[in-house]
Amino acid sequence: MTSRRLSLDYLTVSGATPIEQVEAAAAAGFDSVGLRFLSPPDLVLDHEVVDDHATVRAIGRACRSVGVRPLDVEVFFLGAELDETRAVRAADAAAETGAATLLAVIADDERQRAAERFAWLCDVAAQNGMTVALEFMRWSPIASIDDALAFVASAGRPNAGICVDALHLSRSGGQPERLMGLPAGSFVQLCDAPAGAPPADLLKTEARSDRLLPGEGELWLDRLLAAIPADMPISVEVPHRLHAARSVMERAAIAGQALRAFLARDGTPLSASNGRST
Repeated sequence: MTSRRLSLDYLTVSGATPIEQVEAAAAAGFDSVGLRFLSPPDLVLDHEVVDDHATVRAIGRACRSVGVRPLDVEVFFLGAELDETRAVRAADAAAETGAATLLAVIADDERQRAAERFAWLCDVAAQNGMTVALEFMRWSPIASIDDALAFVASAGRPNAGICVDALHLSRSGGQPERLMGLPAGSFVQLCDAPAGAPPADLLKTEARSDRLLPGEGELWLDRLLAAIPADMPISVEVPHRLHAARSVMERAAIAGQALRAFLARDGTPLSASNGRST
């Protein structure tokens, strides 16, 4: 029987140092983490590590020590002003920690240039055996699952996948059944939410600080799980302002317990380390 690996997304414990996140993930029974080495253009990165080689090596040692491998390193915003040299350094740092995937977001309305940049990042990642997962969101030029599927297919890169955020899938009008046949290297970011979307100007706020734990809301998460392969990784992304004052360990434990309880409803087999309790 195939087991599913579970990852602790950066936003769930935002503000944590990468090593704090790795340690909290291990304590909460996760196999993996999603680390943030690059920030969205409108946010300030809490902890700069890209050019801090000692810290990058320490992150890798911490991962190996507790048996937690980075699932993804974010966020590679591919816009018109992309700093390619910094992106390469970030990709190299991600590889040094043992990361499997670089998470990319398209931030360029010129489709041909965006496609070339995405293919370029896939080639950079391939040098270290990594994949690139494209995340779609309603306020991005790649706004829906259909946009993402077409964009990734046009890149023609075997290491190109898709990051499917349950909230973005819902808010862009997508349906879980559209996820059947996702390319290899894809993964899911799981959370819950009310069925109805907030006004357009509050979508980012909802995504960054108003997500619900799996099973607390009204999204079609059961249908989503039924549509994806049994071995596709799941990253729990559940930032909520009500939990923001809790410690990193507490937020990780809450997310891990809720995710395992939700997955247990359909008997989803988990990897051995998911059995750790907090």
